[in-house]
Formats: sequence, C-alpha cells, structure tokens
Amino acid sequence: MASTTSRYEALAEQIESILQHPEAATQIEDEQIRRRLAEGGRKLNIALEDSGATLRRISYVHFQIALACVGIEAGVFAALTSDPQKTFTNGELAEKTAVDPKLLTTDGYSHAVQFFTRVTGPAVLALPDFLQKNRYKDPTGVTPRAFNMGHRTDAHPFAWVQDRPEMMGLFLPWMNIQREGRPAFFDVFDVRKELAQGATSSTPLFVDVGGAMGSQCIVFRQRYPDLPGRVILQDLQHVVDMVKANPLPGFDNIEAEAHDMFKPESVKGARAYYLRNVLHDWPDAEVVKILSSIKTGMTEESVILIDEAVLSERGAPWRAVQQDMEMLACFSAMERTEGEWRKLIDEAGLTTRRVRRYTEEYEDTVIVVALK
Repeated sequence: MASTTSRYEALAEQIESILQHPEAATQIEDEQIRRRLAEGGRKLNIALEDSGATLRRISYVHFQIALACVGIEAGVFAALTSDPQKTFTNGELAEKTAVDPKLLTTDGYSHAVQFFTRVTGPAVLALPDFLQKNRYKDPTGVTPRAFNMGHRTDAHPFAWVQDRPEMMGLFLPWMNIQREGRPAFFDVFDVRKELAQGATSSTPLFVDVGGAMGSQCIVFRQRYPDLPGRVILQDLQHVVDMVKANPLPGFDNIEAEAHDMFKPESVKGARAYYLRNVLHDWPDAEVVKILSSIKTGMTEESVILIDEAVLSERGAPWRAVQQDMEMLACFSAMERTEGEWRKLIDEAGLTTRRVRRYTEEYEDTVIVVALK
C-alpha cells in the first residue's frame, strides 16, 4: 500500500511539474503520444471523481456553454486576450467590455459556441422529453424532432436557421472551420491518380455538393493549383448568394452554382461529387434520395466521395459519439457504421469501392462510391 501511495505521489508531482509550463505540452510533435496523454488525462480525471463531483460535472455541463456564449457576446474573452501579460481587475474588465464594442469576437470558434448555445442547445435539452414521447424506440426519421420540441417550431432545422439571418451568420462560419487543424481526406485519397488523369480545363473535376461557403473547394484549389478542370460549389440559392456577395479568401477559379441536392444532378460527368458532413444530417430514406440524385449525373469515370464519421461497432471515441447525439437531437438522424453506410449506398444502386479512415479521435473517413 505504501509503495502504491508513493507511486501516485510521484505521478502527482510529475503532473504538477508539467502544469507549471503547460504550453510545452502543446509542442509535442508525436500525435499518438499527444492523443494518449490527452485521453489518459481525461479518463484519469473521471476515475478520480467522487459521486458528488460526477453529479456536478454532468448536471452543470450546460453552464459551460451558456457562460462561454456570454463571455463571447459581452467581449470578456476578447478583453482578456487583448493584453495577455496583463492581469485585469473586475473594475477594469467591466469598464473595458462596456465601453469598447469592438471587443466582440468574430472568429469561427466564437460563432460555434454561440451556435451551439442558441441552436443545438435547446434541441439537446429537449432530448429526454423527445425520447420519452417516442417510447425509447429508434427515433431515426421521427418528427417532430427534439429540435422542434426545443424550439417550439414545426420547421425543419435548416429552414428555421435560414429564416433567421443571425443564426445563419453563426452557422456558416462554424462550417468553415469545424475541421481546422485536422487531417483531410486528401491524405488518404490520391487525387492526381484517381481524378485528374486526362482532365482538361473543361472537365468538371470536383463538385462540392452542399458545400456551404466553399471552404473545401478553396482547400482543393490550394492543394492542387496545377490541376486542370473545373471546381464547382453547389448549395441552395440563399447560400450561393452569400458566397458571391462575400466570398471567403482564396475563393478563386471556383464556380458557385445554386442546386437542390434532392433533384437530379445538374453537373454531368464530374470526376468527383464530394459530400462532407452532409448525409449525417438526414435519415436513411433521404440519404438514399440524395445519392440517387447524384447518380443521375455520374459516368463510369465518376465517384462520390462521402466524407463523414464512420463509427466503430464498439468503443467509438467520445467526440464522434457526441456528434452522433447532436445529429439525433437536431435532425432525428445519426452517424453511421461502415455496415450502415454500405447498406444505404447499395440501396441507391451504387457500390462501395473502398473505405479509408483518416482520423482516430473523430473517426473521420472517406468512402469512395462508384456506379455498379
């Protein structure tokens, strides 16, 4: 017992030593070691909780996002970071945030916190009532959704956001940066070999279906600046209007086209039709409809690239499971396993050519789909 206590004491001292200079931990170059430390620390923290601490962590979790939103909208965080070396008194901070409206932050992460608070938050908090009303049966495709109950609306979540410009102004910036700093499907998919062989300037090379402000089109152009062919962003008219009025930096040599993905594909014979975090918003029947609509534009040279989480049958990482719960609350939809994806692809009259995972923490995966 004494030796065990000594080991834990030594471990505590080592952790405390690291925490004296926590910025050094951000410089760890080995991603696997960084991930092991982060996940081990998280699990150890939970394991060391007593029952009271566990109750408080779970019961008060919604306070974190609510107060984070307040901090963003009141300019508190911007004030604190305006002079990282300074320690503010409460009086100084109150004066600074009250006087200077420019302290309101506008980056994508701040928009994300506000979006989660204003949009997904009420849907998640309505989940208990939603599931109870549905008698805890499979809720996929069920309406009204938890979102409808939380927001007291009959509208589809996308229609609800579209009708509220302030919410759309939070949603699109979050979509632009949601995978920032993470690997991309390009890391496991050879674009030059798979898509660009024999392409000319008139070849539809990359069509981003439901691509919001076109962040992935920009990444594609920047990563392969020498490739000939057209890069095309497709989304609904109101999104395309926003893209044209206020394009993101780097939105060059990219076309923006208004298109409803439930209707026959308007771009014929593209080398790749790309869907990133689109299909997880929809129940199975709608996913089959979307894939079938894209199929109408495909040729033998075409593929659909489905860039989504593919959940493990067991032991799925918590980040991916969180996203699964978000899809349930907002859309009565879900993240899917490989078997579930293959089934839907087959129902659409298509075939799964291969499946390649490129992150472990989120289980981000690219599924390459072709004509049968």
